[in-house]
Amino acid sequence: MFNQKWEKIDSKVIHKNPWYELVQDDVLMPSGQQGKYTYVNRHEAAVIIPMTDNNEIYLIKQYRYPVQEFTWEFPAGSKSLEPETIEQVAKRELLEEVGLSANQWDYLGELFYAAGTSNQRAKIFLARGLEKQNATPDLTEFISFKTVSMIELEEMINKNEFKEGADVAAFYLLKKFLTLK
Repeated sequence: MFNQKWEKIDSKVIHKNPWYELVQDDVLMPSGQQGKYTYVNRHEAAVIIPMTDNNEIYLIKQYRYPVQEFTWEFPAGSKSLEPETIEQVAKRELLEEVGLSANQWDYLGELFYAAGTSNQRAKIFLARGLEKQNATPDLTEFISFKTVSMIELEEMINKNEFKEGADVAAFYLLKKFLTLK
């Protein structure tokens, strides 16, 4: 019984904006019980870990209204309405948020942001061979950034100063990738 999927009976969008849709599905659970499941439908995202030639990592800091805090994060963003690949998203977000381009890209893996409340997946990329460009953040983004060493970033995680869940997981994918190289 634990390996049985839920069946979608019906689905409707109950709210929509440029960034996401709020979807409510009528579902049939493996137990035979019917119910409603509401979740956030979002486009696939890219999380970028920009690493300098000195193995320092760029972090961005921005205000996150839902949690009412400034958060340190990796540059990231979702696919837009135009058709674009996730690699194009990664390049666009790195340029927009930090003003960097990269000559070398490594794919580190895929994560869910919040599998219980959203269907959004994030592809994690390591960007190296960085070149300075002009940052062009979105009108809703007010971003500052800094570089830190791997040790400093791990200390930030331990002190609860770097706590975006997918970014913490991405950091450990990075450590695994660098260990295997």
